[in-house]
Amino acid sequence: MNKVLILLISLFVTSTLFSQENKIPSNEPENVSWEEMILRSDYNLKDVKEAFYKKWKDHNYVKDDGYKIFKRWEYWMEYFVDSTGVFDKSAVEKEYLNYKKNLRSGLYRSSGGNWEQLGPFGFISSYGIGRVNVVAFDPNDTDVLWLGAPAGGLWKSVDRGASWTFYSNDFRMMGISDIAIDPDNTDVMYVATGDRDAGDTYTYGLMKSIDGGQTWTKLNLTNVNKITRVL
Repeated sequence: MNKVLILLISLFVTSTLFSQENKIPSNEPENVSWEEMILRSDYNLKDVKEAFYKKWKDHNYVKDDGYKIFKRWEYWMEYFVDSTGVFDKSAVEKEYLNYKKNLRSGLYRSSGGNWEQLGPFGFISSYGIGRVNVVAFDPNDTDVLWLGAPAGGLWKSVDRGASWTFYSNDFRMMGISDIAIDPDNTDVMYVATGDRDAGDTYTYGLMKSIDGGQTWTKLNLTNVNKITRVL
């Protein structure tokens, strides 16, 4: 049983599971196993769960019998399906293409120039000098820089990085994963809270400022576990 489950979980990564064709064929026998449902595109997550729990209804839990492996798979799959249990491949592709389009439009390349290390050049503890998630440049003032740290908050420099001022005393969450500045009005800013990748801090949501970072308002986003980019 364990080998079958591990194989099925591996197949999930590359297979076309849970497509929009989620209706059970009229000539389909009612005793299709949940293992077979996972490998077919005409069943969704709800179908698999119903078949699995029906089988386990009167089954006593025994260590290493595959139950915990299924529960882990079930928990993981919940992130990828809609409210009906369907994995919409077309929606995933659409979001990915949109992401690439916006990513390209936000990239700029310098044709020349020299780079200079700004530091820090040493550290005072065995934990190192910490990490930086994002550095944002004021579109209209080359002296102004904004910096977001995974667990160290939001910082601003008005002298090209020579000195920094802390700007997130009012935040409930000290992690900053991304910063976006309105090019037409630099007083309008958006900050994504939480750590971008390592999970040092969880997100509190998306914050907005209309006075250049002096005060912040949390935007009413729902079901947000992590924010990695603000486009």
